[in-house]
Amino acid sequence: MERRELKLSVAGAAVAVAILLALARASGVDLTDLCSVPPHLLGFSVAVAVLRLAAQGLRFYLVVRAVGRVGVGLREAIVMRGASEFFALTTVPFVADEVARAAMLARRGERPVAAFWIAAAELVVDVAVSAPLAAVAGLYAAAVGSWAIASAVLAVSVLQLTGVSLLTYYAGKHGQGSPGRLSILLPPAFRRRMGEGVSEMRRVLGPLADPGFLPKTAAVAFASLAVATLPSLVLAALLGDLSAEGLTKSLLSTMAGNALGVLPVSVGGAGVTEAGVFLYASGVYGVGDWEVVLRWRLLTYYLTLGMTGALLALYLLGLRRLGRT
Repeated sequence: MERRELKLSVAGAAVAVAILLALARASGVDLTDLCSVPPHLLGFSVAVAVLRLAAQGLRFYLVVRAVGRVGVGLREAIVMRGASEFFALTTVPFVADEVARAAMLARRGERPVAAFWIAAAELVVDVAVSAPLAAVAGLYAAAVGSWAIASAVLAVSVLQLTGVSLLTYYAGKHGQGSPGRLSILLPPAFRRRMGEGVSEMRRVLGPLADPGFLPKTAAVAFASLAVATLPSLVLAALLGDLSAEGLTKSLLSTMAGNALGVLPVSVGGAGVTEAGVFLYASGVYGVGDWEVVLRWRLLTYYLTLGMTGALLALYLLGLRRLGRT
């Protein structure tokens, strides 16, 4: 990891904090009230954040163990995964953390092209689990007449599902053939690298569509389901409704917000995610409370930002001790 990337991420974290302050000011939420979180809710949020990071680490560990050529222990996987998440939260979601994990795996001895596709495999499963939930949120919004938020959420989720479906189909149905007939027009060196990339993509992603790989894929999908749904528990707790109806309301609202938050228009989805949750909750359920939404974001995104920053520092300290920086 270069110092330039670290500086950009730190700057991104500062921008995310500035967005929170701006939203609080624009919505008339007092910062003192926003930060006045009861101890039991703070403890619950910390536990949820820890469980979510552990689920991400477990997913990364399972993927590397299944298709990687280098060994990574569970503890190391949790630290690496948490450290890479810092970049997702402070730069562009669904891109920066994958690049960071690929670099980490390459540093451990994995071939760079394989490291890239291993990181991408996590993204594929993540989208395959979260996009259908977002689509359900969009369909429900359409059913109650909230067409604006429904259209935006459905557009993002359908686009994600289409991309993942095409990628897994191509990885699982075309064996080990060439990357394409037109590749013969490319320079030999580039064609060779392209062929290697396609081969590694099929080796890593192909098993996701293989029935014989189902138990391992199911374990990775279950971890992804935990990653996607755990933040909704915090929103339900803030709303004071942990019933089945309250949990469903919180889940659909957070999935709608997260779907919009992946758009590369802000750092870590800051501002866009909050707007998505607020618009969905108010438009679909008639519950429009900026203080609750901002407090939820504080107890999920910003709390996780601090934790992943600590894990990144731990990872870099480990590299320095090994003389790899």
